[in-house]
Amino acid sequence: APEIIKRVGHGFGVDWWSLGCLTYEMITGLPPFQNKNRSDLYESILKKELDLTKVIQKNILVFDKLQDFLKMLLQKDFKQRLGCRGVHEIKNHEWLSEINWKAIEMRKIKAPFIPNLSS
Repeated sequence: APEIIKRVGHGFGVDWWSLGCLTYEMITGLPPFQNKNRSDLYESILKKELDLTKVIQKNILVFDKLQDFLKMLLQKDFKQRLGCRGVHEIKNHEWLSEINWKAIEMRKIKAPFIPNLSS
């Protein structure tokens, strides 16, 4: 997160930044910011605009919701980042609108994938 690179202190905002990075990478297969040179990578994180051209969805409405979700999570100013005023911001975002959070909290939703563990 930018605040880590700047060494200005940090809070839960870095977790929401990480969620944005993870979501972006799960959708595209690539991290949102990348460069082999560490200094250039940090510079990209601090100054480069988020490139959402790799985020491709067939349903334009889903794309718009996802694009907004990623932009808000990968907001460089942690005070403006989605989730920094509480987890309710994440839960109430339109991209996650179909999730039944209460059912998840009550453990009534079965995981879509359960790995086979042998040890």
